[in-house]
Amino acid sequence: MPLTISLERLDEDQIRATANGEPLADFALAALHSALHQEVDDEATLRANGQALWQALGGAALRDVLPSAQAPSLDSTIAIHTDDEALIALPWESLHGDHEDDDFLVLDYLVVRELPNAPLPAWPAEDATWRLLVMGSDPLLRKKHPADDKGPGFVPMRRLDVVAGLERLRHLPTPTTRLRPYPCAFFASSM
Repeated sequence: MPLTISLERLDEDQIRATANGEPLADFALAALHSALHQEVDDEATLRANGQALWQALGGAALRDVLPSAQAPSLDSTIAIHTDDEALIALPWESLHGDHEDDDFLVLDYLVVRELPNAPLPAWPAEDATWRLLVMGSDPLLRKKHPADDKGPGFVPMRRLDVVAGLERLRHLPTPTTRLRPYPCAFFASSM
């Protein structure tokens, strides 16, 4: 069964997390921010960020409510649900259990964000060209190749140059052009 983790502010710093409507954990946002590393350049730092988020959501209590199904089943969905843009912007894709044999949750579950009252852009004019940009989570991960390093694991991928991608979209020669494919990301344009 899918899991919805709802986050709401109790005050400026205190956050309450519930799992499918049941209390999960309360945490201090300032303490969580201080635990998160801003520069993620290796798997250990990414794992530390994910474990800080895991602890904020209750650690063992979170483990008890994880979906039994695994990706790609829709029943494996873990939805982070909040109206708060600061909370939804946290790097939830890096959630990582606190046991030594745990992995990043995104490798076994469909981790998504739900921002129910997000403003929607106006519909484009029917006769206008539309363009589409889709990006995967940040940071993107890939499995290590034997040549990368000793030992199993995952490494962050190079960040996508979204600005350059958008600039290429502006200068496409045809109505539909496929640009270089990226893992979990693509650029497309159509009429």
